[in-house]
Amino acid sequence: MKGLRWSFLLSAVGGAMLFAGCQAPFKMVTRDDYDQFMRLERLNTSQSQLITSLTNENARLKLDLGHKAEMVEAQKRLLEQLQGGGAVAAPDFGPGTAVIMTKQGPGVRMDGDLLFNSGAATLRAEGEKTLKKVAEFLQQQPNMLAINGYSDSDPIKRSAWKSNFDLSGARALAVLEHLKKLGVAENRMHFAGYGQFDLITDAGGKENKKASRRAEIILLDEMAPAPAAAAKTPPAETVVPK
Repeated sequence: MKGLRWSFLLSAVGGAMLFAGCQAPFKMVTRDDYDQFMRLERLNTSQSQLITSLTNENARLKLDLGHKAEMVEAQKRLLEQLQGGGAVAAPDFGPGTAVIMTKQGPGVRMDGDLLFNSGAATLRAEGEKTLKKVAEFLQQQPNMLAINGYSDSDPIKRSAWKSNFDLSGARALAVLEHLKKLGVAENRMHFAGYGQFDLITDAGGKENKKASRRAEIILLDEMAPAPAAAAKTPPAETVVPK
């Protein structure tokens, strides 16, 4: 029965070919012809799927490139604002601060001695005042934030910290925690301590070492996630005495 079905299929395909090309000489379709036809059909389907996939990927890359271009322009406008370009005045964060441009993006640099006492990771009163001004500015921006701590190259001698690396990380975390208290969303921020591994300058001297002791808040070219909707608290049940 299987051989009969195969013969019928070959005859049907051969008849269709004869009908489609009456001027061509009749040729019986063999099993090899049919197998080759099916291989070509599968190859055509595979290539069509590949073309569709490449087209979709090309569209995604164009969209991503457009998004990156928009982010670059947004970062330029943000830097102009920080520097007081155009009609917008630069924010005044007070003494011991500076607007900077880093590989990560524009940001604010604060002297370590403004924020902390020597060898400590607890914010000074002056540091808290400065961070309040910075927080008010950050709340107007949609960017993700990188909070980085740095130290000078002098090894720690009289401190509870094992290394400058540990101290710089603790200081960055202290800045993050205080910004959170001031209303900056926690899911916008991450922190890192770099210790003495990213000095402002390798030159010695009191002022150069002071410049390396710092904290930086960088506005990244990544938008912060939308704040989660606040959960609705069900109304308290009123109990009526019977």
